[in-house]
Amino acid sequence: MTPIIFMAGYALGLLLTFVRHPIYGLYTYFFAFYMAPSYGWWRNDVPDLRYMFIAGIAAVIASLWLPRDNSRPRFYETTPGKLFLMFVAFNWLQVMWAFDEAAQIEAATLFTKHAVSFYLIYTFANSIERIKEIAFWHVIGCGWFGYQALGAGGGRLETIGGPVAGSNELGVHITSGLIFGGLLLLSLRGLRRIAVFSVLPLIANCLILTISRGAFLGFFVGGLAGYVAAPKRITKTYLILGILGLVMVVMLSHNAMIERFTESFAAFTTEEEQVDRSAASRVEIAKAGIKIGLAHPFGAGSTATERMSGQYLTLFETGRAAHNTLAEVFAEHGFPGLILYVLIAIWALRTILGMRRTPVTASDELQEISILMTMVGGALAAMFVSGNFSSNLGLETQYWCLALLAAVVALRDATLQRESAVPDQPEQSEQSEQSIAKRKRYGPARTENSLTGASRRVKGS
Repeated sequence: MTPIIFMAGYALGLLLTFVRHPIYGLYTYFFAFYMAPSYGWWRNDVPDLRYMFIAGIAAVIASLWLPRDNSRPRFYETTPGKLFLMFVAFNWLQVMWAFDEAAQIEAATLFTKHAVSFYLIYTFANSIERIKEIAFWHVIGCGWFGYQALGAGGGRLETIGGPVAGSNELGVHITSGLIFGGLLLLSLRGLRRIAVFSVLPLIANCLILTISRGAFLGFFVGGLAGYVAAPKRITKTYLILGILGLVMVVMLSHNAMIERFTESFAAFTTEEEQVDRSAASRVEIAKAGIKIGLAHPFGAGSTATERMSGQYLTLFETGRAAHNTLAEVFAEHGFPGLILYVLIAIWALRTILGMRRTPVTASDELQEISILMTMVGGALAAMFVSGNFSSNLGLETQYWCLALLAAVVALRDATLQRESAVPDQPEQSEQSEQSIAKRKRYGPARTENSLTGASRRVKGS
């Protein structure tokens, strides 16, 4: 039954992309991402096609007929758009000297696909409602992962997540869905709010089952960042929801997660060297990545950390994959890649830190935009923090959030410009009403003759 539902839904999404609106191509892309037929037990029951690629291309083609939106910059004119496109171009340039040419071509293709998803999300997220819709379907997709996690068996989650590889990366992806869902509860109404509320426990349980310390730390920091930036109108509600979320996580916790966090705490509070071998190994792998980057200033290419780190490690006899995003970027993409990635992170963090609590007197539209900025900014803050403990460079969710943040910033700037250009209509209207009432009470207004100084009645009053 699952293959039939997938193929029917996928075909319907492609049809709606061309007959209704190109955004259905993006939603079809999400549908293929979360259903992930290539990773499912039913993969042999459907044609072996690149479903995400086809949906993305269909959305791009259909979007070419959309009218030009002159109220905001194009995606390649935004700061993250420029920097990421430069990063993609540098990846293709690296093919000429990469350690593994085939792996580098695969990485460059992957980042090109991420650039396409960046373009689609930024293009379609051109209004408050559209941004809410995109965030809503991301939360529902994370809820689907949470449902799959219920039957995943014991141990850390390694068998679900589709294109999201590994429990640490899945934890980061799920964290963004949890932060999105919490803020959408304050913004959505009706059935969509009920749907988000229903899937949040599944998402929280999925995060716990990943047993990812980096994802948990990122979630905590992202929540704090959201509280600092949240508009004044929702700060109390945000705090209450945060406490309820913490209680929910504690109630869903299990022994494996508690033991893992206890070991980490012991590693920082005792002098025993073998308390947490996992943490020690990550530090050593990060140092190996830095040494590879210094030996290859323009980057050794994709998978270089895993292939070349063995000669720098003492805890392992063979190389290990990177568990630190910046160390991976430096080892595999050298100084140019590191500079571009850091500039993207700086732009995002400056935008997040630059957010101010929107006063209660602000317009309803700015209040809504502020909530959306809090939502996306908190998710990105969580990703950057967790990136110190896992490799998030290829994680597509990061570029989704960057595109959404760029879209929200553009929407905020356009709204501020529009509101500053419009005179204070309510005040003018009130003054007009007072003037009319005065004329009715005291008769026609008098004006001073500029030449004689004599008073006269206004003509026609």
